[in-house]
Amino acid sequence: MRHFLLVFSILILCAAANAQAQTKCTVNGKVADDAGEALGGASVMLLQAKDSILQSFAITAPDGRFRFEGVPPGEYVFKAIFAKHNTYARSIKVGEGQSEMAMEPISMIPDASKLDDVQITEDRQPIRMKGDTIEYDAKAFKTQDGDNVENLLKKLPGVEVDNDGNIKAQGKSVVKVLVDGKEFFGDDPKVASKNLPAGAIDKVQVFDKKSEMADFTGIDDGTRDRTINLTLKQEYKKGYFGNVMAGYGTKNRYEAKTSLNRFADKSQLSFLGQTNNTNQQGFSFQDYMNFVGGMANMSRNSSRDQTNGPAQLGINLSSNPNSGFFTTAASGLSANWDLGKKTKISSSYFYNYLQKDLDRTADKQTILENRSFLTDETGTQKDVNSNHRVNLTARSDLDSLTKISIRSTFSSNATTSNVSNLTNSTIFGGVRNFSDQLSNNAGSVLEINSNLNLMHKFRKRGRSMVLTGSFKTNPQDREVDLLSINGFTRNDSVPTLRDTLHQNQLQTQALLSYGGSFSYSEPIGKRSVLDATVSYQETQNKLDKNFFDLDPEGFNPIQNPLLSNSYESVYRYGRGGLNWRYFTQRLNLNTGLAVQQSQLDGTLLLTNTPIKKDFLNVLPSLEARYTITKNQRFDFRYNTRVNEPTITQLQPVPDNSNPLSISVGNPDLGAEYAHTGRANYSLFDQFTFTSLFASVSATYTKNKISSLTLVDSLLRQVTSPVNVDHDINVNTGVNFSTPFRKLQMKFGVNGNSTIARSIVFINGKENFVNRFTQGGDIRFENKKKEHFDAAVGGRTSYTITKYPEASQLDQSYINSGVFGEVTVFLPKKFTVMSGLDCSIYSGAGFNSDQIVPLWRASVSKKIFKNGRGEIKLAANDILNRNIGITRTAQLNYQLEERVSTLSRYFLGSFTYQIVAIGKKN
Repeated sequence: MRHFLLVFSILILCAAANAQAQTKCTVNGKVADDAGEALGGASVMLLQAKDSILQSFAITAPDGRFRFEGVPPGEYVFKAIFAKHNTYARSIKVGEGQSEMAMEPISMIPDASKLDDVQITEDRQPIRMKGDTIEYDAKAFKTQDGDNVENLLKKLPGVEVDNDGNIKAQGKSVVKVLVDGKEFFGDDPKVASKNLPAGAIDKVQVFDKKSEMADFTGIDDGTRDRTINLTLKQEYKKGYFGNVMAGYGTKNRYEAKTSLNRFADKSQLSFLGQTNNTNQQGFSFQDYMNFVGGMANMSRNSSRDQTNGPAQLGINLSSNPNSGFFTTAASGLSANWDLGKKTKISSSYFYNYLQKDLDRTADKQTILENRSFLTDETGTQKDVNSNHRVNLTARSDLDSLTKISIRSTFSSNATTSNVSNLTNSTIFGGVRNFSDQLSNNAGSVLEINSNLNLMHKFRKRGRSMVLTGSFKTNPQDREVDLLSINGFTRNDSVPTLRDTLHQNQLQTQALLSYGGSFSYSEPIGKRSVLDATVSYQETQNKLDKNFFDLDPEGFNPIQNPLLSNSYESVYRYGRGGLNWRYFTQRLNLNTGLAVQQSQLDGTLLLTNTPIKKDFLNVLPSLEARYTITKNQRFDFRYNTRVNEPTITQLQPVPDNSNPLSISVGNPDLGAEYAHTGRANYSLFDQFTFTSLFASVSATYTKNKISSLTLVDSLLRQVTSPVNVDHDINVNTGVNFSTPFRKLQMKFGVNGNSTIARSIVFINGKENFVNRFTQGGDIRFENKKKEHFDAAVGGRTSYTITKYPEASQLDQSYINSGVFGEVTVFLPKKFTVMSGLDCSIYSGAGFNSDQIVPLWRASVSKKIFKNGRGEIKLAANDILNRNIGITRTAQLNYQLEERVSTLSRYFLGSFTYQIVAIGKKN
C-alpha cells in the first residue's frame, strides 16, 4: 500500500508538470491615448473568449508597455482600462506553437465609441481601482464547484493564503474579513474564508480600514487595518446557503462539520458546528483563548510548569495539532441586525468542548553556575474543558454628531485535569531526587466584560470628544487534590530523605475592575489637532487559598497555615496626557506625553501584613507614518509602558504545588519600565505584483522582572521574582514575494532575527546571557491554478545561547524542514492531492537527530448537479512516522519533549453544499 501511494504521488507531480509543459506564448504591446501619449498605469488583461475568465492581468509600465507571458493557445478578448477613457476591447487568437505575439498599438480615447473587433455584452473588469480600494470581480476568477472563499482568494493577483489559512493582501496581513460590510463571527478572517462558498461572492474588496474614530470625525489618526470585504451576489442576499460534511475512517476516526447562513435585507444569521477526533482545530486561536479562560490560564498543572512555578488554573492548548490526542466539539451562532438606518446590532454565541489526552516524556538540562543537571520526566494527562461565550455589540447614531457603541462579553469556563507524573533529577550521573505525583484539578471561571464608547463631533471640523467606560468581573474557583511521593539522596545509595505530601488545595478569587476616560480634540490650524486625555482605572481583587494536609487514606483534613493564604488588593491608576497630531496628504505624525500615577494597596489577611506600592512614571510616545508613494509606506512608532508587579509576585508566602520547585513572592519588587521602538517599510508594486515588508524593533526594559532560582545539593529549587538592571531585545524581519512570469510561478521568502541580552540568576549568581536566533522560510507556488495547485519550500531556525562568563555552558541547536504539496484538477470533476511535510531536528545540544516526515494524500470527486456533492478518501501520515516532538531553549535550560500523537489513518467523507437562494425569508 505504501509503495502504491508513493507511485501515486509521483504520477500526480508528473501530471502537473505535463500540464505546464505545453508551448506558451508571450503577448506584448503598448497602450497610448488618442494623441499618441503613453498611458502608464493602465489595467490590461486577457479574458478567455468562451467564458470571460481572467487568463492574464498586468499594469502598463510608465512608457505604456505591457507583457503577458505563458499564454496558452486559444481565443481571447484583450481589454484595456484607464481612468476617464473608454474601455478598449478586441479579440485575439494565439495559435498552436506560437511563441510570441506583438499587438498593434492600442489607442484609448476619452469619448465613448463602439468597439471595432468584438461586441462585449457584459463589461466585466476583473480588477478595478476605486480610490484606495482594490476590487476584484469574483466571476473573472475560475473556481471549482463547491470551493470556499479561501480557494477564490488564492487566485486573486496580489493576494496570498498560506497553509494555515492566514491571508495577505498586497504584502500586508489581513486582520478582518467582512461580509457585505458587516462582521462575520467577530474579527477572525479564517471563519469567513473557510466557511463561505466562493460561488456566493460577487466582489472582493481590499482596503485599509481606518479607525472608528477617524471614520466618525473625518480626521485621519493614522490607524489602518488591512481588511477584505466580501460582497454577496444579489441572489445570495436573500435565502439560505451552506454545507454539511461527515467522515469516518480507520481507528474509529471521525469528522463532521456544518455551516448554514440565512441572509435577508436587514439581517444576517449564521451557524457553524464541528466535531472530530482527528486533532482538527475548527475555530481560531482567539476562540480557544476564550475557551481556556484567557492567556493567564493557558498553562497546565504539568511537570513542565511545576519546574518553573506554581500550577495555574486551566490547560495547555498547544497550537501544534501533533501534540497528543484531541477530541473537539464546537458550535456557534452569529446574528447581525440593522434596526433602521441609525442602529446596528451584532451578536454571537460560541460553545467549545475540548478533551486532550497526553502521554509524554521530556529531557531537560538546567544550567547552574559551573555545571548542569538533568531532569527526566514521564507522565500522562487528561484535560477536559468546556466554554460558553456570548458577544454583543450595539452601535447607534444618536444624531448626525453623536455616536454610541456598547460591546459586552459573557463567558463561562469549566476545566478538569488529571495528571500522573514521574520526575528524576541527576547530576554527575547520580540521582539526587525523584517525585511521583498524582494531581486531580477542577476549576471554573465566569467573566462579564462591558465597554461603552460615546463619541461627539462639533460643527467645527476636527473638534470632538470621546467618553469611554469599562466594567469587568471575573470570579473563579479551583480545587486540586495532590498526592506526591518525594525522595532525596546525597549519593547513589537509597534515599536519605523521603516524604509523602497529600493535600487538598482550595482557591477562590473575585475580581472587579472598572474605569473610564475622557478625551477632547481641538484643531490647531488646518493640519494639526491637539488631544487632551484623562483616565482612571481601579481593580479590586480578593483571593482565598486554603491548603489542607490529608492522612495517607485522604481523610482528616488539617489546614496548613504556612501554605494557606488570603489577601485582598486594590490597584488603581490615574493618567493624564497631551498628544499633538499633524497630518498632510503623505505624513501623519502623532507625539505625546503622559503622566501616570499608580498605586497597589494590599493586605495579607491571615497575618495582617500590608503590601503597598506607589509608582509615578512619565510616558512619552511618538508615531509617524509617511506615504512615499501610493504603494510604498514607512512607519515608525515609539512608546513607553509600565508593568507593575502583581500581588502574587509580591506576597512572601511559599507555594509548594511542586515540592521540588517552590515559588515565593518578593515584597521589594519594583515595576518594569520599558521603551519600545519599531520601524516598518512596506512596498507593493502593482506593475510586477512584487511585495516587500521589512521591520526592525527594539525594546529596552529597566527593572525587568526576572527570576532568581536557588538550587541546593539535592537539586531542590526555590524561585523568587527579582528586578534586574536592564533587558535588551532586538527583532528584525523581512517578507518578500514576486512572480516569475516565465515560469508562471510565485516566489516568497521570509526572514527573521532576534538578538537578546538578558540577566539570569544561575544558582543565585548574576550572569549575562546573549541569545541569537535566526530563521526563515522560502516558498514557490504556481500562479495559474485552474488545472493544478502546487507549492514547495523549506524553513530553518538556528538558536545560539552564550554565557560570556561561563562559555562551557553555551548552547546551540537547529530546527529545519521541507514541504511540498500538489493538487491536480482532473476531468469529470476528479481531484487528487499529495503533500509532504518533513521536520528535521538537529542533535546539537540534544540526544540525537530527529527526522519526522508526514505524508498525506487524497482523491475526491464532485457529484450531483452543479457539483454540490463531494466524496473523498484521504490518507494521513502514510509512512506512520508522526511523533510529537518539541525542542526549546530558554535562558538557563533546554528542553526536549516527546508526545504520543495521532499517526496513520484513512478517512472517507461526504460533503454536500446547501443552496436555496433568491427566496423570501
